[in-house]
Amino acid sequence: MPAPQDLAALPYAHYLEPFDGEPEQGGDYTEVHLADAEYRKVRATSDSTRAPSPV
Repeated sequence: MPAPQDLAALPYAHYLEPFDGEPEQGGDYTEVHLADAEYRKVRATSDSTRAPSPV
């Protein structure tokens, strides 16, 4: 299966929100779209054990 070439082709695209800021340590970026961005000195993890953010 080839990789989608269009964001709208992703089944979860409607959940994604544009992000144009600087990522912060401990921030929640699970549903953001990072388009044409380059970040240096950023450490990404997939930590499913942390508690959800209060709404």
